[in-house]
Amino acid sequence: MHDQSMRRGGQLTKGSPPGSGVWPAGLEGVAATLEGLLSASAGLSGQLEHLSLIHLHLDDAEPLVATSSLALAMAREQLRRRSGPAYEAVETGMPVIVSSSERPGRFPSAAPSAAEQEQASEVAVPVRSRGRPAGALSVYWTELVDVDLPALTMAQALAAQAGDLIDHRRQVMNLHAAMRSRELIGQACGVLMSRYGLAEEQAMHALRLVSQERNVKLREVSAEVAESGTLVELD
Repeated sequence: MHDQSMRRGGQLTKGSPPGSGVWPAGLEGVAATLEGLLSASAGLSGQLEHLSLIHLHLDDAEPLVATSSLALAMAREQLRRRSGPAYEAVETGMPVIVSSSERPGRFPSAAPSAAEQEQASEVAVPVRSRGRPAGALSVYWTELVDVDLPALTMAQALAAQAGDLIDHRRQVMNLHAAMRSRELIGQACGVLMSRYGLAEEQAMHALRLVSQERNVKLREVSAEVAESGTLVELD
C-alpha cells in the first residue's frame, strides 16, 4: 500500500528540489506529513485504500496528496473539469456521497472518467482552512459500497487533521515573515540614521513616506535600503 503513495501530483522521488510541484515553498514539510498520514490510514483500513486531498487555495491544477494512481487520476479529473463531489463538498461545507449510478445525473462531466477508472463509489468531505471549506479529502472505491458511519467518520477526522496541519504551517510561515520584516525595517533605519544623520523616528518616518508615495510595502522599501545602502528620495 505504502509503495503506491503519491504526493505533489506524482510519484514520490528522492532529491526533489524544495518548493517544487504544487506545494508553495515552506509547505513541503506538510506534504510529507500528509502523505504519511493518509498512507498510514490507507494501510490500517481496507476501506480507505484510495484517498486524495485537494486544496483550492494552494493549487487548483494538481491534488496535494494521493495514495494511489486511481485517486490521483480521479482528483486530477475533478480539478481539470472544476466539477465533482470534491467541489460540491467545498461549496456546501458538507460530506458528499455518490455512486456510479448517481454520478451521470449529478456530475455528468466527471462520469466518463470515473467509469474509465473503474471507480464505483466516492465520498468527499470538506477540508477547512481558517474556518471555511477550502479543499476536500476524497475516498474512492472500485466496488459499489454503502458508505457507513465509521468510514465517513475516519474521512472527516483525516480532513480535520489535514486542515489543521496546513493552517498551523501557514501561521508559522506568517510569523517568520513578520520577524523578517521587522529585521529588514530595523536594518533600513540603521542605514538611514548612519548615512543621513537621522534620528530613529525620522528614519522610520522616511521609510513610511516613501512606502506610501511608491504604493509598495514597507518591507520592500526596507529591503531596498538595506541592500543598496541608500534611499533615492533622500539623495
